Amino acid sequence: MNLHPKDGIRAYEDAYETLAEHLGIDPKTERQIEFDVSDRKFMEAYFEYLLNPMEKQGVDFWWLDWQQTGHTKVEGYDTLWMLNHCHYVDSAKDGNRPLTFSRYAGIGSHRYQVGFSGDSATTWETLDFQPYFTSTASNVGYSWWSHDIGGHHQGIRDDELYARWVQYGVFSPINRLHCTDNPFCHKEPWTYNKDAEAVATKFLRLRHKLVPYLFTMMYRNTEDGIPLIRPLYHKYPDMDGNDKYKNEYLFGNDFIISPITQKGDYVSNMGEAPLWLPEGKFVDFFNGRIYDGGRELKVYRTLDEMPVFAKIGSIIPLCADTNQNGTDNPSSIELLVFGGKNFEIHF
Repeated sequence: MNLHPKDGIRAYEDAYETLAEHLGIDPKTERQIEFDVSDRKFMEAYFEYLLNPMEKQGVDFWWLDWQQTGHTKVEGYDTLWMLNHCHYVDSAKDGNRPLTFSRYAGIGSHRYQVGFSGDSATTWETLDFQPYFTSTASNVGYSWWSHDIGGHHQGIRDDELYARWVQYGVFSPINRLHCTDNPFCHKEPWTYNKDAEAVATKFLRLRHKLVPYLFTMMYRNTEDGIPLIRPLYHKYPDMDGNDKYKNEYLFGNDFIISPITQKGDYVSNMGEAPLWLPEGKFVDFFNGRIYDGGRELKVYRTLDEMPVFAKIGSIIPLCADTNQNGTDNPSSIELLVFGGKNFEIHF
């Protein structure tokens, strides 16, 4: 559930009377209970009487929204940072694995929350920035970023932009489609034209098929500190053209991704992505074409494909049940093998 707690607790809220009495406020005055993250007594009551009862009703974790300014008696106190800390610690009660979802509160925030980058403008410029932003965040250990996939507000309505954004979301840490309440802004695939709807449907189902691979790479992140998404220079420090290929990134141990983040050519109906492939051979995930590495190139893709390359020898576990909805261990898996010359599999 989404929270804006710094607005305090109002008299019409169910927990108001209990909280007011606990904090020494006469409930009959209906005076607003001010939010103060620096007040230990208030924060303990905030969890005990306001949030914990809702968790017993079924809330799994909280999404802290815009909280960056004010509402504390201590000058210079970072409201959001302390909220993230308190929510994370409280979510670990009863032996739970701690989880909270929130905005960025400065370097070091990655030790607490899954990141939320805020309300994205629905523009090609925003999409073009997100792959670079997400991969380079790994340089400071911030590997869990979530964006408003498809854009949140403002900007334009563009079916092609929506489809390309969903493609990027599938190959990002958290694939969360989200937008404001607006008659011109939707995230359901069926509200776009048939081409965009088909692309979004195809890629969202692919995201589900990738759950076994994603789980493996995210577990590696937990155990070894290696993020799911990283800039190429993490693995290939001698590469040239870091600025030229800022949107290209590693996706787990096996993939190189270069999402299309610019509007496609009007005549060919293809999008373009510049990229660099390291030495070796790589297979296009969608069409099976084999590419020689050790070079720079530009690739062009129709709306139903994006540039995703697997190195020769990769074996990718996929969920075989495409009708299953959820993230449970799949009852059956499919192995996607990217073979090539002189490549053998041993079981």
